[in-house]
Amino acid sequence: MPSQNPPAVRLAGIGTRYGEAEEVLHDLDLVLPAGSFHYLVGPNGAGKTTLLRLLALSLPPTRGRMVLFGEEVARLDREALARLRRRIGVVFQDFRLLEHLDVFDNVALPLRIAGHDEARVTEIVEEMLAWSGLAAVARTRPGRLTMGQRQLVAIARAVVGRPRLLLADEPLSHLDPRRADRIMYLFTQLHRLGTTVVLATHQMELLRRFPHPVLEMAEGRILAPPHASAAE
Repeated sequence: MPSQNPPAVRLAGIGTRYGEAEEVLHDLDLVLPAGSFHYLVGPNGAGKTTLLRLLALSLPPTRGRMVLFGEEVARLDREALARLRRRIGVVFQDFRLLEHLDVFDNVALPLRIAGHDEARVTEIVEEMLAWSGLAAVARTRPGRLTMGQRQLVAIARAVVGRPRLLLADEPLSHLDPRRADRIMYLFTQLHRLGTTVVLATHQMELLRRFPHPVLEMAEGRILAPPHASAAE
């Protein structure tokens, strides 16, 4: 019987590769408690984005054991895997917005997939767009937005359904300091409400101003167990 509060993430001996190339991640062992907040840091090419893709269930491991919220991923059928994916919000570094949909419909997509009625979808999305300063561009398609606006849309889409696991890959890179702080407060609030957050960043100032445990990667490996940032 699984415990009532299993870790959000448990990786044991994980290795993964793209196609037939050499492994990108090597022998990863990692446990992240449910409701925790971790920064993911390391140089370019360290494997941060690959690890986030693994946790987002968009890249399967080639070996090892991967358990999310008490569910062993390798044992899940297609339907169960789809249900698990719906509990994960992802802010992609390249945004991955659907260019044929406007801002409103991009943000609404996770709620519609989850089966919310349209009145509730409209209520939630309008509130999110107003909060994030995107209400004026709600019916604009991504191609006409600034990079900062596109990033805000990607963030709004990732959090609108209150995911149990939020994976954010350099989510503040195109935001001015005021908006970046606002987003960090949003992530912190989600964390306090029980969402597990993993945020990959090169912005070391964040670790001082918003202290949380740090996972450091290099050459496809986690260098050490999570440790608190120096400001804690």
